[in-house]
Amino acid sequence: PVETAHELPELPELTVRQFYVGSHFVIAQTSEHRVFVWGHLGEHGKPVNKRNYCKPHKILFDNICDNIVITQISCGVSHVLVLDDRGRVFGWGCNWCGQLAVDPNVFMPNAVEIQFPEQYVIEKVVASYWVSFAITSDGQVLMWGENVQATNNNYKQALIPNLYAVKNIYWIEKNRFCFIQMPFYENTLLDIMIAKPHAFGRKFGQTMDYMEFYITCELFAQLVDGMSYLHGLSPPIIHRNLKTTNIFVTSDGLDNSFIKIADYGFEKFDKLGVKPVAKSGYEGLSKYTALEVIKGRKYGLNADVYSLGIIGDEFFEVYSKM
Repeated sequence: PVETAHELPELPELTVRQFYVGSHFVIAQTSEHRVFVWGHLGEHGKPVNKRNYCKPHKILFDNICDNIVITQISCGVSHVLVLDDRGRVFGWGCNWCGQLAVDPNVFMPNAVEIQFPEQYVIEKVVASYWVSFAITSDGQVLMWGENVQATNNNYKQALIPNLYAVKNIYWIEKNRFCFIQMPFYENTLLDIMIAKPHAFGRKFGQTMDYMEFYITCELFAQLVDGMSYLHGLSPPIIHRNLKTTNIFVTSDGLDNSFIKIADYGFEKFDKLGVKPVAKSGYEGLSKYTALEVIKGRKYGLNADVYSLGIIGDEFFEVYSKM
């Protein structure tokens, strides 16, 4: 063990930009975007039968003639992923489970580029236990490595279905839990409903001007489009608990989409029809919930249509004019 701090002579006159710590190794990235590594196992590019390295040495990026500008480095248990400013991904180290996207029998002594289908633009990489993740520009997640699709082709990238708007992935090695970070939306539709009359200089129940009415119609139309998408899936998804506090509104909508539907207590059609609400109680149900859901009867898509109607009445302040 090293009990006192000492200088690393292998990094002379280099400006270290950041250190990264893996399971049993350390990486230093310099301001010139050079990468040095030292530590335990084969992730730093030395032959596999030499397991301990105390001196930092430079990692070579194979077949890369131009200067690489590194934007991110992620360390797994025994492999490393690197992302550059052009969206290219490189990896090296242990590849026992195919976590470098090549045949698991191949060891990677230096950084090699990992290829992705052309339709994906990679914005973040995560090297975790024996598995790797890549997050695309639209928040989808590709993974490869241990137990991917439970096949022998675990080194082939697989798109995780039904997962969108992912910002980051965190892996806890001790218990091997995976945590997914998604966007945080501060404002609910209820917040907008309360603030909207004041923002347009009127009292609740007074007639909206053309601009406010247009914005209200546009937001409600996006909500209807979202529910139409859920109902159009096979099998269709029934939210059953749609209300103003689990509909979120963002100010930076992708493709001008500002409505986000969340907090699914969702049910799906089974072969015999629809499943009734659980008999354990009515937690989470509200005035927006259809009567057949509250009473535990069989329900269908109309349950969400009922909720949309109540939300629309409040959003357009229909009852205030009666």
